[in-house]
Amino acid sequence: MKTKLCQVGGRFLSVLVVLVAMCSGSVFAQNILTQQKLDQLLAPIALYPDALLSQVLMAATYPLEVTQAAAFVQKNPQLHGDQLAQASGTTQWDVSIRSLLPFPSVLLMMEQNLPWTQQLGDAFLGQQQAVMDTVQELRSKASQAGHLRSDQQEQVIADNGYISIEPGTSDQMYVPYYNPDVVYGNWWWPDSPPIYWQPPIIYRSPGYNNELINGMAFGIGIGIVGSLFLDARLDWHRHHMMVYPEGQRGRAAGGGSPWRHLPQHRQGVAYRSDDVRQQFAPQRPSTPSSVMRENFRGRIAPAVIAEPVAAPIRGAA
Repeated sequence: MKTKLCQVGGRFLSVLVVLVAMCSGSVFAQNILTQQKLDQLLAPIALYPDALLSQVLMAATYPLEVTQAAAFVQKNPQLHGDQLAQASGTTQWDVSIRSLLPFPSVLLMMEQNLPWTQQLGDAFLGQQQAVMDTVQELRSKASQAGHLRSDQQEQVIADNGYISIEPGTSDQMYVPYYNPDVVYGNWWWPDSPPIYWQPPIIYRSPGYNNELINGMAFGIGIGIVGSLFLDARLDWHRHHMMVYPEGQRGRAAGGGSPWRHLPQHRQGVAYRSDDVRQQFAPQRPSTPSSVMRENFRGRIAPAVIAEPVAAPIRGAA
């Protein structure tokens, strides 16, 4: 058995980490994550625009659906914009997963670093306030180092001690790429370096290399499709995620509702902490689904896509 496992590709080994966790909740340590670990987990994404960061944090709580969506966008590179909205409307993925379809480089990064993705999602479920505080600390460090500032791609907004990051224009969003060892200054946890992921060339802008030398590069601008992209935002002041009905963003705080994690999209993957497990486990399937069994055999496949049907997405599904 060991010999066979050694011959399996890296992709299967990454998924196996999640599946082993599914079979035994004892695999995960029960202790609260330290600040050192939180810094390491959040450094690669803390400088994402707020709306994109929100999608990543929510989607990370559904790691197997991340792998399915990543496989789908790689097999269907010709789909963009409304085509993605129509195709994804027939899947069973959580709306946060579908919201990441226009950002294939982000899905690819999450899929290629699957243990990191699962730890990130578990941290957000179990230590949401600490996660949000860590993002703010990291943004502050990047700002002090001179690498986080407003430009054509994004707006950096300071508000009563909190730093928000908004797209430079209302209809496009840019994915930032950066080396955490550089953008925050000298990394302060030498024993816990964060992941540094550079996207394939097809996702890079023409000026990528020159921009990266200055601390941060951006991908090609991605148009936001209203019927596909979940309107969610981190409420820094109240320390929780807010989901807004279509067209409500930017209005009074009462226009949205707190985000709810949906255990059925977890597909049997075990939760890291006892508290989180007790909160959501009663709603989880007691046995692995057929999709999980296929994944365990190494056949990672996206959800079946039927004939495209336009299906506007509003709020969390």
